[in-house]
Amino acid sequence: MSTFPDTPRRHTRLRNVVLSTTFALLAACGGGGGLNDLFSSLWIYSVESPSRVDTDADVSVIARAGSTGDISSDDMEWTWDQTGGDAIRNQTVERGSNSSILRFKAPSSSGTLTLKVTLRAKGLADSESLNITVSN
Repeated sequence: MSTFPDTPRRHTRLRNVVLSTTFALLAACGGGGGLNDLFSSLWIYSVESPSRVDTDADVSVIARAGSTGDISSDDMEWTWDQTGGDAIRNQTVERGSNSSILRFKAPSSSGTLTLKVTLRAKGLADSESLNITVSN
């Protein structure tokens, strides 16, 4: 009759070794912040804007975000950039809970505005671009 090691005990030891090694590696690389750090995510889920506006019109664009893990709305940093078209005027940015609102006056000439909103938090980022047609 041969004897075999107790299989459940062997699996428990193996699991403990794997877990200990994993946590040691995470701590060594600075990743010991917990499971929330491993599973955090950030995204812009909607950008609401008019597709067409008149010249010199007052315009509002709102971006909304979602997040998981340990990211809160206080961690979110929003930036708005104009990447195309004639310059917008009187630009202001308001921050809400998980949102950002860009308000501006449209250019006085016709054309297409291109805007980009970027959201950053805890080393993560997401961005969206949009076009608005300006006409007389």
